[in-house]
Amino acid sequence: MEEGLGGKSESEVYDGYKGRGLMQITYKSNYEGYGKAINENFLGANKVRIAKEKKHAVGSAVWYWLHSKSGGLTPYALNNDLIATCSLINGGYNGFDDRENYLKRAISAFNIKECGYLNKKIIATLDSYLSFEESSIAQNKSGESFGWGLWNDPLGKKKGKIKNLNEAKKGYMRFLEMTKTTTFPFGTKKEGGQIVSRKRYGYTANAAKLFAEKRLKEL
Repeated sequence: MEEGLGGKSESEVYDGYKGRGLMQITYKSNYEGYGKAINENFLGANKVRIAKEKKHAVGSAVWYWLHSKSGGLTPYALNNDLIATCSLINGGYNGFDDRENYLKRAISAFNIKECGYLNKKIIATLDSYLSFEESSIAQNKSGESFGWGLWNDPLGKKKGKIKNLNEAKKGYMRFLEMTKTTTFPFGTKKEGGQIVSRKRYGYTANAAKLFAEKRLKEL
């Protein structure tokens, strides 16, 4: 119900709003968004309610699933796009292999392959998940392809995904393709009166580009 911070104080992370509830929502904007949706207050001292009160632990998770960035997670889930779904929840691929395992168990338990609402093409992918090339992550310009490279990189330190050299190459290559037409794939922020790249996975856009180029040569 509540994120452990490994000795850090909550004021040091997520602008003071750590993960709480079944979906572990973070950041003030999400606490505020859920509060506005149900006309309740979860800011300041009230933030603990999302972990302490069961209806809000569940309610915040449902709200995030339906209203999170990129229009909610349902379109990605219905497309069996596990890569995009994990990226939108985590901002990376921590626990990816565990999620894939639980997804397969859920598909079997609920007999999803017999669901009349799903496209037959999607049903045919349910023994695995939509490939990186078909995932919305590879189609958009958000820079999440770089993360796919990092988590699959055989020499990378990211955990939760079995390393795969070919998938790492795909992620890095797609990221570099995107940077040709997108200056700030990680978004921007103001710093010293200037617009600069936000960091993603500890890298600015330029640093990520240099790293991806370096790793592709090495791989």
